Amino acid sequence: EEEEAPRKPVKVKRAKKPVDDDGAGMTSEDSSADEMNTVQMDAQKVQHMLEKQMEFKKLQRHLQQLQQEVDRLKKENKQKEKECTEAKQKAAIAERVRRNAEMQLQKEKTARLSLEQAYAAKLLDEDR
Repeated sequence: EEEEAPRKPVKVKRAKKPVDDDGAGMTSEDSSADEMNTVQMDAQKVQHMLEKQMEFKKLQRHLQQLQQEVDRLKKENKQKEKECTEAKQKAAIAERVRRNAEMQLQKEKTARLSLEQAYAAKLLDEDR
């Protein structure tokens, strides 16, 4: 499942060959053993670097998934904000309609009361 990306050549610094304490150099047996140790250490370094590279790619994929999730949530949030704004506008319109209806009702009550008072006054005038 791991994707294999083209690998860059890995530069490995080789350890300098040690020299005996007396400065005379190493025997071929010592040299052979030392080269084996150096190769083994180099292989371990390469293995470690490959492991780090795989870990890095894994983290990159995870970061990309998180970024996609962030983008999705931003888009969702923007949509919710739009819906909220529309709902507030509708609520404001409904409130204005309610107040207008209330004022109209009050005007009608006042007009009715005036009409009733005028009618009552007319009846009193006729009785006299």
